[in-house]
Amino acid sequence: TCYAGVSCFGGIMKLEQTIEEFLDPKLLRSRLISGALYVLFYESLKDEIIDKLKFYYCHGGQETDYYRESVKKRNKSVLYASLDWFKSRDAIDDEDMAAFEEIKKCRNALSHDLHNLIGSRGLPVDFDNNYNALLALRYKLDHWWIINVEIATDPEYWDKDINPEEVIPGSSLMQKMMVEIALGDEDVSEQYLKDYLQAKGHS
Repeated sequence: TCYAGVSCFGGIMKLEQTIEEFLDPKLLRSRLISGALYVLFYESLKDEIIDKLKFYYCHGGQETDYYRESVKKRNKSVLYASLDWFKSRDAIDDEDMAAFEEIKKCRNALSHDLHNLIGSRGLPVDFDNNYNALLALRYKLDHWWIINVEIATDPEYWDKDINPEEVIPGSSLMQKMMVEIALGDEDVSEQYLKDYLQAKGHS
């Protein structure tokens, strides 16, 4: 119903656009998968930030006083306490902390307004920037951890010359693989399975 002095044209066009985008299988699939992967990668990043330090400081899953003093006392939130620990070790900086806040805001928007992914609004306007920032932050943290913790504390590598630029975190490779399988060209997506089955047959 249109009332006197009120134009319904814009509303009708928006409704038609929403229906059209909802019925477009490629567009809808891309939005839903992209949003789901973003939330998945964010939750994985958050867990890794916390779990790495728990693994490093705790024994048998039990919190130690050293962990509470070195990490947890930094912030009421164990996530932000862990982030502050990484920042204190120069693994990340203020720009990374600010980027994390934007990454988190985008994650919340995707989780709380998922219905907008199928409508005319689609993905958040800053989705691409935050997605790239999310992957970059995960890479930076994992790369720092491998170089400064795993390799530095493993006697097997003490007498070896390690080029940091040649170290690629497995998490980055896994995320790249997931994106290509879920959203990539069908031939590229299926190649991973073909390569795996071929390697399995030769093992």
